[in-house]
Amino acid sequence: MENASKAIIIAGGILISLILISILLFSFNNTSRLVGMQDNDAVSKEILAFNKRF
Repeated sequence: MENASKAIIIAGGILISLILISILLFSFNNTSRLVGMQDNDAVSKEILAFNKRF
């Protein structure tokens, strides 16, 4: 019985660590997407400013 409870605790720890890794990856992807959108916006503004001269 003691081995079974240790196995359940280990499995729970693994599940919690997988959930935490998934949350971190999700937040990293969202942050990367946001930074990419800001970069695209800055490039678009630069292009518009350049094209206004002509």
